Amino acid sequence: MKHYHSPYLESYAQGDASGENYDKGISNNFELTIFELEKKILLLIFNRWSQLGSNLSLLDYACGTGRILSVLKDVIPTKVGMDASAIQLKKAKEKNIGAELILGNIVTESQLLSGRKFSFITSFRLFLNLEKKNRVPVLKGLYDVLDENGVLILDNHMNRYSLLGMVAWFMRKVLGYKKKSQLQPGERGIIDTMSEGELRGHLAEAGFVVREVHRLFVLPGNKNILLLPRNMLIKLEEKISNTPVLNKLSKNQIFVCQKKL
Repeated sequence: MKHYHSPYLESYAQGDASGENYDKGISNNFELTIFELEKKILLLIFNRWSQLGSNLSLLDYACGTGRILSVLKDVIPTKVGMDASAIQLKKAKEKNIGAELILGNIVTESQLLSGRKFSFITSFRLFLNLEKKNRVPVLKGLYDVLDENGVLILDNHMNRYSLLGMVAWFMRKVLGYKKKSQLQPGERGIIDTMSEGELRGHLAEAGFVVREVHRLFVLPGNKNILLLPRNMLIKLEEKISNTPVLNKLSKNQIFVCQKKL
């Protein structure tokens, strides 16, 4: 696409510190607890949508070091991971996830997947981090390589109206913290936020319809600070996630989408 430019993706492609230390950054007690819940939901989604056929294939876009591919390594026979970072793909390969790994960007290097269609596409921890102007172009790129009856599964890992999302908003608007993507050396940063409605709008513009939304992790936490031991917290969070009013405050949202017919 002409004039496409994403500082976020380029920072990973160039192998900066965020790319080098990605696994380390998501290995704290808080993030691992969230991932345990995400894994359960992912496997539930794939089991529910397995009627798509017998020759299923998966593209994990912005696959990073292969976390999602690792979860699904025994679920789908044909798997492809695509990422802009050679460093992260090298780490994914070391995990022996049994996937074809492709270095590239689906917007500017769509030819890398030319002629291929996938039953499932997953993309986690990408769209919140992407610049707003670049979200729909990436979604349209994914639209082009999804089977007509295929399923796109993606997440928003900081819902603006979650408890933690509202704290992040306060820290930016009132305390002067900047988005992490806008930081200069020595400045304080806080994660961006995105509302469910905002992501639904991006999906609709790209030609998708939302079939399901799974919400998880209402209670606050930070790195190695949890309100309860992990096993107890997971059970409580699963119960809250099935409570329609409370789950609107969930930090993470997992969207299951298909092409509009």
